Amino acid sequence: MHAVELDNERVVITGNGDPSVLKVIRESLPFPKPGEVRIKVEAAGVSFGDVLQRSGLFFAGAPKMPYTPGYDVVGTIDAVGDDVNDFKVGDRVAALTFFGGYARYMCVSTGYLVGGVPRNLDATKTVALVLNYTTAFQMLKRCADIRPDQSILVYGGSGGVGTAVLEIAKLMNVSVAAAVSKRWHATFKGHADFLFDERDMDTRELRKLRPAGFDAAFDPIGGAHSWRTRSLVARGGKLVLFGITGAVKPGGKRDLANVAGMGLLLAFSKLWRRPSVELYAIDQRIKTQRPEINGDIRTVIGLLAQGAINPRIGAVFPLAEAQRAHQLLESRQNVGKIVLVP
Repeated sequence: MHAVELDNERVVITGNGDPSVLKVIRESLPFPKPGEVRIKVEAAGVSFGDVLQRSGLFFAGAPKMPYTPGYDVVGTIDAVGDDVNDFKVGDRVAALTFFGGYARYMCVSTGYLVGGVPRNLDATKTVALVLNYTTAFQMLKRCADIRPDQSILVYGGSGGVGTAVLEIAKLMNVSVAAAVSKRWHATFKGHADFLFDERDMDTRELRKLRPAGFDAAFDPIGGAHSWRTRSLVARGGKLVLFGITGAVKPGGKRDLANVAGMGLLLAFSKLWRRPSVELYAIDQRIKTQRPEINGDIRTVIGLLAQGAINPRIGAVFPLAEAQRAHQLLESRQNVGKIVLVP
């Protein structure tokens, strides 16, 4: 009984393709190396970055297959390696790891850890902060430098990052126009000043709303869509691109023209800088800004502890149902963060 409890279970990507390439494996418990701790995972986030990895559209570098995906986890340290002084067994922590999160137990370098996670915080809501709310906070504050009473345009407003942008922007007293499917408008009432379903509206209404353009826009779609979004930004404003969801098609198929379209926009924006365009990629930013990002994770965890934010959880699946979690995420039928619970 004891041995079975300590067996590790994790999900691996076995190859590029649809969600069926995700497989569950059982193995012996991992042991932390010097400078590492072992986390007993309470909740692991599912992100579109995981889908990009699985689909072969992840350009930031990934381990050799088969490997375990999973950007973000919350859990409790149950073992420490040599040379670990700042953390101990029993500490509750959050970690932004980019890989390895879909597991019961995982070993993580202490540099990845944010400690002091309050015991009373729900694990599923807390894990929603680690990637999604930190991304939203960084895009609003560090990329676009948004200030109170400015205006922003948000696409993908019902997704994990989109809902985080809306909630943090509201805290900042920012005017928000958000693209959300019409069937969810009642759900998002009060979360944005202007809600619209992109399928039922052309850009003329947005131009009437902000004739001089929005101070910033946030677009996770890529391709030609990002060019249209740029046209709605004020000359002195900023377009922040934070994904290429339009490049992933049902069944694990890829639309590389979407990737090329966004690449052309980024190149064009280096010559014509008004408005400015930035690709926000946390997996790149963290290579040089890990302390800053860990500090921002602490900030958003503090907001949750204060009751200032309340992350929306779209669905919770057992670890063994990671395929279903990916199917739901790709279907665009979820509102908020999707979480795996070992």
